[in-house]
Amino acid sequence: MFKRLFVMRHAKSSWNHSGLTDHERPLNARGLRDTPRMAEFMDSQKTCPTLVLSSSAVRAKKTAELIQANLETPPEWNVIKDFYLAPAHVYIQTLCRIPDEHSNTMIIGHNPGLEDLVERLSGHHHRMPTAAIAVFDLRIESWSMLERTNEPFIFLGVWRPKEIHPT
Repeated sequence: MFKRLFVMRHAKSSWNHSGLTDHERPLNARGLRDTPRMAEFMDSQKTCPTLVLSSSAVRAKKTAELIQANLETPPEWNVIKDFYLAPAHVYIQTLCRIPDEHSNTMIIGHNPGLEDLVERLSGHHHRMPTAAIAVFDLRIESWSMLERTNEPFIFLGVWRPKEIHPT
C-alpha cells in the first residue's frame, strides 16, 4: 500500500501592501488564477488529496482554500502554525502524525523548506516556483513510518503552473 504526498508551494503573493507583515501578505492576481488551474489539473489526473495541511500564512491559507474549493471532491484542510517558513524536518514530523485513513495528503508551505523536503524525498533538487506541486508515492503502510523507512520514495514529478495549459 502506498501513501501519496503532494508538496505544494503557496501561490504567488502580493508585495503591494507595505503595511503588512510577511505572514499577512495575500495572493496576487496570478496566485488567484494559478491555484484553481492547479486544482483542476489534479482533478484531470484523477489523483487528489483527501487532506490538506497548510501554513498559517495568509497566502498559504488562501492557496489551500482555493485548492479545496476547486477540486471535485473537496478535501479536509487544516492550518499548521509550525509550517510557516518551516525547515524540511518539521513537515516530516507533522506528516508522521497524520491519521492513516488519509492516503493522499497535501502540504502547502514555503521555500526553502519545501524545496529541501522535495530534494530529501526524491534525492535530487527540483525547482518549486509558486503554486508548483511535487508528487510522491511513498512505500509505507502508515504515515508514522515516514521518518524511519529506508524504502525508496517514488518521485512522480513536479507540476508547475507555467507548464500546465489553461483549461
